[in-house]
Amino acid sequence: MNRLAFIDICKFDSDHYRAGILVTDRFTDPIEFRCSSPVRPTALQKILWGRRLTAHLFCHVFGKPLIECLNPRPDLVLARVSQLLGIRAVTGAPTVLVSPKPELEHRLLPSSPAHYLCASREHTEDLDLAMPVMSPLAAILAPLEPFQRVFTAIQDVHQDETRAKAV
Repeated sequence: MNRLAFIDICKFDSDHYRAGILVTDRFTDPIEFRCSSPVRPTALQKILWGRRLTAHLFCHVFGKPLIECLNPRPDLVLARVSQLLGIRAVTGAPTVLVSPKPELEHRLLPSSPAHYLCASREHTEDLDLAMPVMSPLAAILAPLEPFQRVFTAIQDVHQDETRAKAV
């Protein structure tokens, strides 16, 4: 497994979202970074999608386009927001959640403090794919550290674009 993709979402102000994906090698050295455009759901979208709006935004509006533009595709997608597990259904890419608490189907990583890899019940095979890669990595790197890089990069891109618009 050579290409890992760490995907995360940033929320700016009350309803303004942006996503980013960091593709790395198995040691988390960066290969590629992509960031979405900012999205602010309209009042009509909020009404029509109801409680499913967040999952729709995260998987269909952000996740699918970010993953499909990668060439080659990642061997494994890792997320820290549970709504992103739906990426598996819309892209076919093996996807696991990295979480400090056990959710859904899960396996404990050898990290301190404890972290878990979690997958949807429909795709527990994604855990079998992820554990051999993430277990040795968790012994030398905080499991959520790559997501901090993605989050910070998204914020940096957003600030740069905001400053450029102000000039």
